[in-house]
Amino acid sequence: MVANPQDFFNEAAEGMRGQKERAVLLVGDMKNAPKDVPSNVFVHDHAPYGWIMPRCSVVAHQCGIGTTAQALRAGLPAVACPYAFDQPQNAVALEATGAALFLPARKRTASQLIRAMRIVSEGEVAQRAAEIGRKLREEDGAVRACELLERTFNPRPHPSEGRIYGFVEGLAVL
Repeated sequence: MVANPQDFFNEAAEGMRGQKERAVLLVGDMKNAPKDVPSNVFVHDHAPYGWIMPRCSVVAHQCGIGTTAQALRAGLPAVACPYAFDQPQNAVALEATGAALFLPARKRTASQLIRAMRIVSEGEVAQRAAEIGRKLREEDGAVRACELLERTFNPRPHPSEGRIYGFVEGLAVL
């Protein structure tokens, strides 16, 4: 585990030096921005993931649950680079889907990060990520969540409509 999230951004910027591809580093707080950034790297505090990820070919990220979900939805192969909290567990789960490669901090260098990004952007990992992304984009998550809640908390249909009605902690589920 890295002691400082800035290490990840420094490694990413250094790894992109001399590469033909372009990269976007979303650093959150600009104090995390690398000091020496090659011309093919754009650094910004944030961008809407739902907008930027579909425009990318591969993503390396620290495995927060929101970033993980958006990368999967976009169908992006990923390099999982956890920092702290739930991120290592998310990285293990993400790799288990077949859509990512887990690159622990103790093994991560600028060159290893770029190598891992090349590996996941080709072959089975990229295909699996694209398949998961298609499935997620086709699913109506809100409807599916309601169906599961209804089935779990009140499996009896309402007599007039055959629909299931129930209450979950004060929330009416219809």
